[in-house]
Amino acid sequence: MDYLLMAILGALALGVNILGPASNRVFPVYFRNGEIVNPEFSYPFRRNIIPSWLAGLLAFIVPFIFIILLQIRLRSLDDVNTATMGLIFSLLSTTVFQVFIKWIIGGLRPYFFSVCKPNISVTSVGTGQGFHGLMFDRSICTGDEKEIDYAFETMPSGHSAIAFAGLLYCSLYLNGKLKIFANYRPQYWKFV
Repeated sequence: MDYLLMAILGALALGVNILGPASNRVFPVYFRNGEIVNPEFSYPFRRNIIPSWLAGLLAFIVPFIFIILLQIRLRSLDDVNTATMGLIFSLLSTTVFQVFIKWIIGGLRPYFFSVCKPNISVTSVGTGQGFHGLMFDRSICTGDEKEIDYAFETMPSGHSAIAFAGLLYCSLYLNGKLKIFANYRPQYWKFV
């Protein structure tokens, strides 16, 4: 049953990640005087330094190494299995939660305009939606659809979320096995 749940969570996260942003987001480009509204979204496009798959792999491998190293003291295959399943559940549930928030809430990445490549001139300000017609939707974008979808989903950071999930699980696992914060005074070497 656990393996089925993990497969469902993984498929759910992958499915939501493949979908475009949930809502039709609107954004301003120019003020009425022709000035760019949000220059912080005009940075040049840069790929991730660490790809998402590598961040996920590191978030699994680093705690897994600690789990395996602790087996020098514990010598329990059942503990390895249970700890690994817990780690995978931690990573998968964090990924699903993060992907859903990013899908529903999102936001604009700092390089949004360089990916969107809006086809709008300063003279067409006022033809959009909202107050004074300053807001536009993705129909003015001429860039690649996948890159635009990715540029619409900025927060929360997937890299930070997965790293936090893996390392928090690792710290709780180590605390549980080494009894670092127990009621009695533990040996000093356990802190190191």
